[in-house]
Amino acid sequence: MALALPHINMLISLKNQGVDKIIPVTSMMEFGEQNWYGDVEPEELYKIIDHFYSGGKAKKLSTELTEILRSEGEDKIFSIAKFFYKLIFDYKKYSAIDLHGTSVAEKFDLNNQVEVGRQYDLVTNLGTSEHVFNQYQFFKNMHDCTKPGGLMIHSLPNQGCYDHGFFNYHPTFFFDICEANQYETIGMFYVDATQNPAQAENIDRVSYVKMAIEGKLSNYSGIMAFFQKSKKESPFATPIQGYYDNKLPPELAEAWNKLPR
Repeated sequence: MALALPHINMLISLKNQGVDKIIPVTSMMEFGEQNWYGDVEPEELYKIIDHFYSGGKAKKLSTELTEILRSEGEDKIFSIAKFFYKLIFDYKKYSAIDLHGTSVAEKFDLNNQVEVGRQYDLVTNLGTSEHVFNQYQFFKNMHDCTKPGGLMIHSLPNQGCYDHGFFNYHPTFFFDICEANQYETIGMFYVDATQNPAQAENIDRVSYVKMAIEGKLSNYSGIMAFFQKSKKESPFATPIQGYYDNKLPPELAEAWNKLPR
């Protein structure tokens, strides 16, 4: 699992919008410890430092980046990814769960209930849950590990990624989880990975179904989603799909019937 250009661009956009000020992140947990994919040269991080920081803070960050880039060893690409997160969220505590991560990562099977003893301001799922069979437990774990009012980030396959994991995800999966748990949608994006560079388009229920009807969905795509957990703590609720729960507007329910299934 790795941070690639679409993730990098989307997280920079998130910071430009000031989401890190609305939802301050002092602690973060990754479900799946990310490394640096390499389609963006790590030296580009100097430009991000200059864009968001100045003075002594910028100098300190530049020095830290130089030290990371001069380092050797297999953990280097993980250190670069963590440094990028620091530029975006300025976190103070980082944790991860990954059976194949570095020594930083806790070795939990995400098919089972996870007990980490605390909650986090930010929890990420960047290409992890599709490899976990117990979907209910995975998303419950994510809910339980996120503080009330905290941020959850997903980046998962939508179409294609053939035999990559157990699952691909449709937008209704996320819309209905949000509905059931009162998450606020900060943004949901359809990422067309057949384009170079990959193109991201903001979507809602209606626009995605319209794209499907008009044949505008590619055969290799992903979904990136940003949600804020309700500020009132409540147990994780299992969603019922919106169509069967009679929660879709009539025009969308009618469109749903036009799609092949």
